[in-house]
This record gives sequence, C-alpha cells and structure tokens, in this order.
Amino acid sequence: MPASRPTTRTGPDPLLLDGIDALGWTGTVVDRVRMFGERVTVVATVDHQAHADRVASGWAPVMDAATLTSWDELPELWPTVPPRVVRLVGICGRYRTWRGGMAGAGRLSGFAATAFLVERDPGDEGLLNALWYGVGVLRAAPDGGVRLVQSGHNGPAPTSRYGALRRESEEIVYRRLILDGVLTGPPGA
Repeated sequence: MPASRPTTRTGPDPLLLDGIDALGWTGTVVDRVRMFGERVTVVATVDHQAHADRVASGWAPVMDAATLTSWDELPELWPTVPPRVVRLVGICGRYRTWRGGMAGAGRLSGFAATAFLVERDPGDEGLLNALWYGVGVLRAAPDGGVRLVQSGHNGPAPTSRYGALRRESEEIVYRRLILDGVLTGPPGA
C-alpha cells in the first residue's frame, strides 16, 4: 500500500516518494522537514484522538528542549504530559554519496526506520556500512525510477530508547503538519 501523500503541499521530490513506496512505509508524508540539521522527508502516523485531545486542552506542539527533557526525566510529570500525536514510521533523505547518507539519514536511525537515496552506486563499502547500522539504501535509476538496493531496520534502531530527542522529533513533525494545514492546530500553534 503506497504512503498517503498530502494534497496541501506541492513539490515533494518524486524520487523520494517512489523510494518511500519501495520501502513499503505507510502513513502521511511530510516533505522537507528540517530535523536536527538534516533536510529529510518523513513518513508518520497520526493519532487523531490524541490530536483532538491536544486541541481541546490547548497543547500546541512543544519545541522547548528543557520541557521535553523534564517530561522524560521526571516521573511525577508523566500524568500531565500531553499525548503523542505523531509516531514516526520512516525518515528518508537524498544525498550525493553514501557517506553523506550515512552521516545524515543514518544518524536519525534512533527515531524511526531510515533510508537514503543516492544517484551513484554505493558499492560494497556503502552497503556494508548501511547494513551494519540498519539503514535502507535506495538508488536513483538512469531511467528516472528508484530501486530499493537494501532494506534497513523496520522501526528505530534496536538499541535506541524512547526519550526527549525522539519526542522532539515527533513534535517537529506534528508542528509541520499543523503549519502545512494537514491538521488544524490548537490556538497559538
């Protein structure tokens, strides 16, 4: 089943969209997200009930790192933390080389499944590095299509844990969904 593509945005990279389809990621595609210094395309699922609860209670996306860290580290705050609206399915970026892909999309592998798209053959070294870190590899074909060269982890890296940075990545995408008009946000979002 192909990923649902938002109708409110124009100009997503068609090769990345084809790559997302080849990876089998389903959800809402959020294009051109700036996440921890990387420009990537994200596939996410949205919990519409959690979003409705946040709108009703006035909880806009939270971008303050100190607040997110306190939610993670202080159990006494857990009952007051707003619900997670977005869960990341996959993160994919387009890079010139496999080294760029590993440095970019690869370092986001603690948040979701990750992959990178390159135009040149990554070679054995690139594929072994991607395999070691569980990052998917896509290659742009000369005919304009995309070929899945190697699948990566399904979900975040197995050694990652849910914490403030992953929550921040979800809040970044939640904010973009509101800014792009895909979701109607609470006042002040």
